[in-house]
Amino acid sequence: MSNLATPEAGASVVLATCSDDDRHPPGCAIDGNPGTCWVTTGMFPQELVVRLGKQTPVSRVRTLTTKVKGLVLEYSEGPQPDGFKPVFEVTLPDKGGDLQTETHQFTAKATFIKLRVASGYDDFASVHSIEVF
Repeated sequence: MSNLATPEAGASVVLATCSDDDRHPPGCAIDGNPGTCWVTTGMFPQELVVRLGKQTPVSRVRTLTTKVKGLVLEYSEGPQPDGFKPVFEVTLPDKGGDLQTETHQFTAKATFIKLRVASGYDDFASVHSIEVF
């Protein structure tokens, strides 16, 4: 099963509420390299919306983050990024800067995936990867 949230699969970041750091742009969250990341600014919440290549059945989402405390994931089925439906909302444990991994199973047809960093353990948090299967 291949990751649907990559540029090679036709995915793109269509919205990021912060993108001030040229070294850590929003596209790093879907570039397939866990060594790169999108970094939030010192305010929360922050959101990242990913358009998948097309509306497609989804069964699992995996995220790799650091310094994220509150994490919310939603999806939208339509041709526009609106009418988002919840998938999960969790409080992640503080791992002191080590990668936080979340995997959630769900069944839906999605066109867009929205990741919201609701709060962080530090002024800055990072999203290293969003993988959609």
